[in-house]
Amino acid sequence: AGREASAGRSEEWCKKTDSRLADLSDQLYALRMEVSARSESEAKARDGIALRMQKAALREELATLGASSDEKLAALREDLTALLHPGPDAQALAPSAHFEGLSAEVKVLRSEQTSMASMTRRLDLGLADVRRMTAEFAAGAARRLDSLEADAASQRCRVPAKLDVTEEPSAEQCVHAAEVRESSERHLQRTLQVEEWLQSLLSRHGDSERRLAALERRLQKELRGVEEPLEETLSQLAIGVVKLAQLVGVAPEDACTTLGWREACADLPRLLDHAWLRSRLPKRASLLRLVRQKADAEQLRELRAQVEAFMAGATAAAGS
Repeated sequence: AGREASAGRSEEWCKKTDSRLADLSDQLYALRMEVSARSESEAKARDGIALRMQKAALREELATLGASSDEKLAALREDLTALLHPGPDAQALAPSAHFEGLSAEVKVLRSEQTSMASMTRRLDLGLADVRRMTAEFAAGAARRLDSLEADAASQRCRVPAKLDVTEEPSAEQCVHAAEVRESSERHLQRTLQVEEWLQSLLSRHGDSERRLAALERRLQKELRGVEEPLEETLSQLAIGVVKLAQLVGVAPEDACTTLGWREACADLPRLLDHAWLRSRLPKRASLLRLVRQKADAEQLRELRAQVEAFMAGATAAAGS
């Protein structure tokens, strides 16, 4: 009877030990799942850092583009000022070269303005994505931190109690308990590090948002300050080109009064194509060449009239 009772107790103790080992294995599996979730959160954090670096690179590129556009606009303003207010020693044929150079620079500035607008839109989209990902990551990290703290507290409360209840813990149970304690301590340290990192990330994110907003306001103000004198100069330039087209005879007489400078700029290619077709010149001919051709044709007619008059006088003298 005593042997049967001891055998029953040993069997019951083995069953309890097996159940405790199963519980410990379940807890270890849960801890491993938490560690994998933590690795995913760290990967998302690395993605956020990469996005921040990309945003900084885009900001630097935008700053370089703004500086280059400011320099080119200043050079264009100086050229236009020198063109509209020439000195006493300026040559008569200089405006054509200036016009050709200014047209190329205006095209370059328009393309750069388009690239700056696309860069601003891309920065806005990237900033919206960064804000959304930061909010999602912060919410998910907060939920995971709460669950990790609760699980760690429950593990600290449950594991020592279970180990105390066990009459004769085995070496494997001691190893499992030590692993659980170490993993809970590591989880606590990592949660504290993640909290500190999230706080620093949120503070830096707010600083970057404020800097981007200030940069956008400054760029808009600078663009407004540059566009107004540029539009005024371009209007005068367009009126001058229309007057030159009137001198050549390819523009109507009331073009300066009926057309604004924007409409004149839009209609100038058609007028010049029409002039090229009428003059049968190649596409590389300039407006100055058209003026020269007209002047040469008038001078040739005058010379022919003089030659005919001279020949008529010579014939009359020979007949007499």
